[in-house]
Amino acid sequence: MVLATRQQSDNLPIIGLPAIVPQEFEEKSVIGGTNLFLVKNESEIDNRFLYWLLKSPMYKRHMKSVSSGTTVRMITKDAVELFEFDCPPKEERLAISNFLWQIDDKIENTLAMNKTLEAMAMALYKHWFVDFGPFQDGNFVDSELGLIPEGWEVKELHQLSRFRNGKGLKKELKDDSGLYNVFGSNGIIGKTNETMFNTPVVAIGRVGANYGEVHYSTDPCWISDNAVTVQPSEPINIWWLIQTLRLIDYSQFAAGSAQPLITQGAIKEVKYPIPPDEMFKSYASKISPYFLQIQNNNSVNLTLTNLRDTLLPKLVSGEVRVKDIEKTVSEVL
Repeated sequence: MVLATRQQSDNLPIIGLPAIVPQEFEEKSVIGGTNLFLVKNESEIDNRFLYWLLKSPMYKRHMKSVSSGTTVRMITKDAVELFEFDCPPKEERLAISNFLWQIDDKIENTLAMNKTLEAMAMALYKHWFVDFGPFQDGNFVDSELGLIPEGWEVKELHQLSRFRNGKGLKKELKDDSGLYNVFGSNGIIGKTNETMFNTPVVAIGRVGANYGEVHYSTDPCWISDNAVTVQPSEPINIWWLIQTLRLIDYSQFAAGSAQPLITQGAIKEVKYPIPPDEMFKSYASKISPYFLQIQNNNSVNLTLTNLRDTLLPKLVSGEVRVKDIEKTVSEVL
């Protein structure tokens, strides 16, 4: 097991958090970077329970209280070793770790399913808009992008969608128990009770190592100033927009090397072949089921994640016993 020893941003609170070294490396030499502690567990507590203990709120509070530094927060080995907790009996520790891993496995399986659905959706997109598969029996005409099906037009992205930069969220408006997600260049970075968008929106990371990453939300959300936001205009479908933006090579627009930066100006001018409205509606009807299933899976995972995170401190502290909740939770799983 390894522990993160430092963090550079409160948006990514990883200090002290654990990761289990895969079994295939257990008998091999493992080299840890200077940002990691390698934990050799020689106690009677198995690694799986220890992993969940080190993800509990009480441990995170301890890490926050003993860390030092301003720009970069750091912890020491001694600070980790000073963490005290009430240790459950061996049988209960085993029950807790198995129970929580069962929930985590369900989450991982759902994420894997989403990757498959996204790959299938992208294959359909390329069949329509890259290979023009459904239109091969029709006529094609010359365009500035090459041959495109007759009746299609070449348009720039700003003619199909609305661009604007994200906006920084004041510290006092951040709320870990807030109703809405806050997106940064690397995806969800927090919660708030304020909304910046109430209709579907795409966020493109615009600065740093995560520039060009494409994330989206169909629920109300806030998007920080580390991202460019894009919303579709009629008759453009949000799913088409997401896939189109994911295929762009953003490196061609990046300025700077140490801290790459892209602006909405260059992205807005990217050109695409666009079919007549009726064909767009036909494509939307075919692609929507994939993304609706992904959304449903995300909803299931949110429920499971909240369940796991709610039960974790109660199980570790002994407030709740596995045998008392196992039947109820199994209905969710």
